[in-house]
Amino acid sequence: MKLLVLKSAFRFFPEVLLTLVVLYYWSLTAAIVNPVAIALLIPLGILFLWNNKTLGVITATIFLVATLYLSLALFSDIINMDTFFPEGLKLLVGGLLFLGLTGFASVLMLIKHTKKTPGRIIIN
Repeated sequence: MKLLVLKSAFRFFPEVLLTLVVLYYWSLTAAIVNPVAIALLIPLGILFLWNNKTLGVITATIFLVATLYLSLALFSDIINMDTFFPEGLKLLVGGLLFLGLTGFASVLMLIKHTKKTPGRIIIN
């Protein structure tokens, strides 16, 4: 019984995590209308309503590629800094936490939507 409750509680865990990441990104931009955040929230909202495996794989791949790109941008900014302490260290820790959480959620979502569901076994 407890396992069933945990499974249902964590059913949308990657989608909720990625939605929170996008909302946090939207709050940092200080813009009321942010087309990038809206474009990222629309497929996540559709995934809450309909559990479409194709859309889930595409959305997870987009988030994973964006996370890898932003991690390269983070390391490029750190390399170009004049002094590492304390500004660079804050940037590194905050960026790695944010990008690590996003990458973790996108990998979980990719695993969730690529898992093959067992089909029916026809016995003659």
